[in-house]
Amino acid sequence: MTDNARPWAVLAFSTKCGEIAVQEVRRVRLLILSDRESAKTLLPALEYLDHAVSFAPLNAATLSNAPDVDLIVVDATDELSSASSACRAIAASDRSRPVLVVVDEGSLAALKRTWGFDDWLLPRARPAELETRLRLLVDGARYARPSRARIGDLS
Repeated sequence: MTDNARPWAVLAFSTKCGEIAVQEVRRVRLLILSDRESAKTLLPALEYLDHAVSFAPLNAATLSNAPDVDLIVVDATDELSSASSACRAIAASDRSRPVLVVVDEGSLAALKRTWGFDDWLLPRARPAELETRLRLLVDGARYARPSRARIGDLS
């Protein structure tokens, strides 16, 4: 998936009456923070969705060189402490983006709101659930009010 592909995808689906409805879906630019080799191993459902995916190692230091994206996906399936640190670094940054944490069932109890993530997802989520969560997170960030005002050097 490349960034210079179309920014919109067309989604067609059947209704109960047998009609075909067409809906345009915005292409989401994702940054996946993970030590895995591909998105397929973390979120197999991404293979069926048309989004621009970039990868970076799972650590807070990589955020300074991160590309401009709509949403950040943090892999919390293996290293909870690294995932927690990355989430907190994203939340503390000035160019904060929505954060989706991918976590295994066995680690759900370790998730805390103090990490600063916006939503979580199990790795086995199906394409419809993943697409809906991505859309809601990106749309929510687009319409949300900033949490802090910036006046010169004051925050």
